[in-house]
Amino acid sequence: MKTPKNLVCLLAILVGTVVFAQQQNNRWFDNIEITNSRVDGGIDIVSLNEGTLLFASCFENLAGSSRISIYQSNDEGENWATFFEATPNVNFLKMKMLMLNAVSGDDYLLVYTVNNNNQLRVRRFNLSQGTPVESQVIAENVVDFDVDRDFPESTSNQSVFLIYQTTSNNILTARTQVGTFGFDYVDFETIAFGRSMPSIAYSRVGNIYVTYVRNSNGDLNARHNTNRLDPASWNATEVLEDGSVRESLNPKIVAEREIGPFENVLVITSSRGTGSGGKYNIRRYRKIGGANFTGGVTNASPEGISYLYMDGFINYRIGANVQIGYLRQSINGSQNNSLLYRVYDGSTLSTSEFATPNDIDLYDGFQPFAITTIRSGEEEEALIVYTGTSADGTHAEGLYFDRQSSVLSLLDLDIETIKLYPNPANQYINIEAPQNEALTSTEIYDSTGKLIKTVAFKNLNTTQQLDISNLASGVYFINIQTTKKQETKKIIIN
Repeated sequence: MKTPKNLVCLLAILVGTVVFAQQQNNRWFDNIEITNSRVDGGIDIVSLNEGTLLFASCFENLAGSSRISIYQSNDEGENWATFFEATPNVNFLKMKMLMLNAVSGDDYLLVYTVNNNNQLRVRRFNLSQGTPVESQVIAENVVDFDVDRDFPESTSNQSVFLIYQTTSNNILTARTQVGTFGFDYVDFETIAFGRSMPSIAYSRVGNIYVTYVRNSNGDLNARHNTNRLDPASWNATEVLEDGSVRESLNPKIVAEREIGPFENVLVITSSRGTGSGGKYNIRRYRKIGGANFTGGVTNASPEGISYLYMDGFINYRIGANVQIGYLRQSINGSQNNSLLYRVYDGSTLSTSEFATPNDIDLYDGFQPFAITTIRSGEEEEALIVYTGTSADGTHAEGLYFDRQSSVLSLLDLDIETIKLYPNPANQYINIEAPQNEALTSTEIYDSTGKLIKTVAFKNLNTTQQLDISNLASGVYFINIQTTKKQETKKIIIN
């Protein structure tokens, strides 16, 4: 049940410019159910006019047909109604939405689908005119795709940029010309053979970046086009990761929307040692200016946890930050799966915070969430939609909406918290979890947000003692993980 906003407690902990993980759900308190029906994919969310108009999507594959559902909210996600529903005689593999909006011109909602006949199609809704839905087939023999757009001040000058994977595992790109509003693709170009998991990002002044994985050896690749997908303007392929060393799964590429001379591009992916069969971690690669991508940086997941289904979004606004979400999967199923959220500000990646409630087990059979952002005053707020798992664990069920806030929900204040003592301390810190919870791991960060120490507890007990005798005097933040939640607390070491 949603917490009324007039009951929100205005509490915040300011820690310089570093964002620390607080108690689960402390800035995510809506959790509004859009639908309780079965979900088989197509989860996405887009916004118009800073969230006054929102669209969320999903599809359900039926016997010999499917149900596409697009839901609309006119009040920043408080209430939802069906905007569009169709039941074509095909099943779907993927669905994704894109909003064409600008300072001037009509606003369009584009809905892309790939069906089980491997046909890539776009449906177009003119939101300004309210005209009937239009539809156009883009390509055949397609199994996967991604889209992005540029951001001129008029929608009549905007183009859409497409990357897709064929049934023969070739990677192609295409674009629309200005004035076609998401229809009539041109410049179809095969840019790689034997690849999969494509992702695309538009940066600025015509620069487009793509990433994908090479099937034969697992290499993580990236390419760059300097002229709006002109077939003659592709740069050479970069190898971001040697597939014989690390396995990369479902990479996502995002780029800052800057008008200056320097590019800032980020690739995030699930990663683990090739052949290890172990848990997946986050790994990220960064490209600045005209230089190549830098070597990867890994953020390890706790034992028994995999980080999967990376998604990143950056607003079409100059100076916006990259919003990142990913599934926190409990490998043995002893905990509910949850959604973790982080922010990349162009140079650093914030620590994670939970964005879904304890009592919803996110589905882990396909991409179970999507993320977008709006401006709220001088800040950005992330908006998400996600799906849970059915009671019998066989399929995804329910579509939920949540939005981030800079304030804490009263629900958070009612939850039993973890105790930490003594504080200040100089040799040891005792950690005590509430009843029916066990402590699993801790991370200690200094006041700048740098990770100093990680401890995974072998014995899952309610109380643990942590040796801090080797840490210098100062202020630290300890991120504590239990079998049910995560909290971050401030500690002082004398």
